Amino acid sequence: MTAPTVEELTEDLEHYQATMIPSQKEMDKLTLHYLHNLSVAAMLHDLYDDLENALIALDVLKATGKDLELRVADRILDGRHRGDRGTGFLTFYSSLPVEDEVTIPEGTRCYAVTTQGKKIFFDTDLDATIPIGETSVSVLASAVERGLGGNVAPFTILNIWAGVAGIDAAENPLAFDGGTEDESDDELRQRYLDAVMISGRAVVEMIERHLMDVEGVTEAHVVNHGQGDMAVVLDYTGGIAQVNEDIVEALETNLAAGTQARGCLAATVTPEAVTPDLGDSFGGEVYFRARDFISADEEIDFNYRIASGQTKVGTVTVPAGTHRGQMVKAELDNEEDRAVSIPAFTYEGDNSYDILIGMGEPGYLYNLPEPVSFTVYVNISALEIVEPDLQELITQSITNWFNDYRIGERIEYSDIRNCIVIAYTADSDHEFLGAERPFRGINSLTCTVVGRGESISQDGQTIDLEEDEIAKLASVEVQII
Repeated sequence: MTAPTVEELTEDLEHYQATMIPSQKEMDKLTLHYLHNLSVAAMLHDLYDDLENALIALDVLKATGKDLELRVADRILDGRHRGDRGTGFLTFYSSLPVEDEVTIPEGTRCYAVTTQGKKIFFDTDLDATIPIGETSVSVLASAVERGLGGNVAPFTILNIWAGVAGIDAAENPLAFDGGTEDESDDELRQRYLDAVMISGRAVVEMIERHLMDVEGVTEAHVVNHGQGDMAVVLDYTGGIAQVNEDIVEALETNLAAGTQARGCLAATVTPEAVTPDLGDSFGGEVYFRARDFISADEEIDFNYRIASGQTKVGTVTVPAGTHRGQMVKAELDNEEDRAVSIPAFTYEGDNSYDILIGMGEPGYLYNLPEPVSFTVYVNISALEIVEPDLQELITQSITNWFNDYRIGERIEYSDIRNCIVIAYTADSDHEFLGAERPFRGINSLTCTVVGRGESISQDGQTIDLEEDEIAKLASVEVQII
């Protein structure tokens, strides 16, 4: 829409009035009616502009800034990706060896001055202390503002904002780096368009988001298997002793009609054969789902395995009139039992079933993730100058990465290596690591990741996990030579 100019609107008003009052002269700039119409035309023009801006704000292809963020919020749940802060080391000096320890507190502010006279501020990330008899100490610091402005050259941060007792000077002997800009409007808009083009992904994300609102659910992982089947895996602190009705309600509310949360597909049954051990789970109740119409009552004895490895016998009674897709809960040998898999058993009937394991209610089953333990071995060849506590810092970085690991994601060697080279802080400043930044003092490294009966030690190598498995860090061993 293109708004008419004030002059065009004034001409329209003057012409309209002249058709009603033939004696009135059009566009006579010395008349009162012209001045009045000019004022009205200016207000109408502003209304056109407001309307046009409102339409732009509603159009994801044209909106910018906060308006664009609102338009894409239904698909881009994590919002605009924020930039990073530039990080590096600040060194504080005393002109003479100190007689008492001098502490530079966390948050001590220094600044650089650009050639245009603009101040760029940096805060220390940790407390630092000059020991007795020494004259300096280095400490991690981060730019106050995100963006490229925090990437400054060596010896440019030379000013202390507020004096620190016992400190005479400060500087950055090395460059600060790692600062990046916020995601641009064009980049955010493209991520939205990509999400729209991925069929079903936005629906999955919305289901996960609602499940995360349930108390005790720390992570939700939903996999769309097609043909109306979804697997729901929840990192849920309440365990599997009881069904969580709030989780069931969230599934009932958010799953589309004709869609089932099927749990773990553990086995299938047909008149020709039983196919056991299709999948295992953390543990749950057992359900039989009819694959065709059941015309007569049928009672089936089956085997199930519990977490201890013991195999037990359960029974399911499928009533006549059960339709294709309906689930029937089985009775286990002990009502407190939770099956982890379905081993082989004999079936002599004429019907076909899926055997499912999960917690919940028919059509709304969920599982907890199976933990898979990993050990990380790291060997560092260090430079002559190494930042303090490097061994502990790398261990914490790897630990943070595993703690932030999502259900079903595969382990990639390159990700682990990045955590050794760059501090992983899970998108927030860490009380020990400080901000995300490169570690100082690493010359070269080797790393081996062991888990799930496999090991990886080179870029490009991965360890795949099943959709209901989650990586857990057993131990980290870091050696610096």
